[in-house]
Amino acid sequence: MALDNRSIVITLKLDSQSSDEQSNNPTNTAQTKQSTDKDGKAKAVAVFAATQVIETIASEVVAWAEYNWDRTLNLNDDYVGQRNKNIAITQINRAVSAISTIGSMAAAGASIGGAAGAIVGAILGTATTVAGIARSNLQGQDQQDIALRQMDAQLQFTRSRAGWSTQAASIGEDL
Repeated sequence: MALDNRSIVITLKLDSQSSDEQSNNPTNTAQTKQSTDKDGKAKAVAVFAATQVIETIASEVVAWAEYNWDRTLNLNDDYVGQRNKNIAITQINRAVSAISTIGSMAAAGASIGGAAGAIVGAILGTATTVAGIARSNLQGQDQQDIALRQMDAQLQFTRSRAGWSTQAASIGEDL
């Protein structure tokens, strides 16, 4: 990695100069002071701080929007809308996670092996993302299956206690 040889130039102009100081500087040019930052630490800190501010603001805006959206859906008893909102947010979060994983793996690969490493890293990131999504979908289907079986067992128990036939779906035939 090459060192950053750029410099930062800061120009300070004092507006409150006395008349004697102005006469010593006949062209009234600004006095300059140069400061160099060879390591780029100041820039890195500024970028980090800006990133944190932007992430915090974005997080707060999203939280506020989700709260108001949920509030509106709850006040209107719009359960289908809540379900659709939750599905949409889940899909957005999955997409952001996938892009982040693929990008970070590609960056890690690039830092190790250049362009070829970036390609290998992107392929590995894609593979791990697909595996994670597949696992999540399978677990979700399994949980839905478990919930349906529990409801079916509870319904069957309730019907048999009420005297309903478990085979003919009527009262009194299967007792």
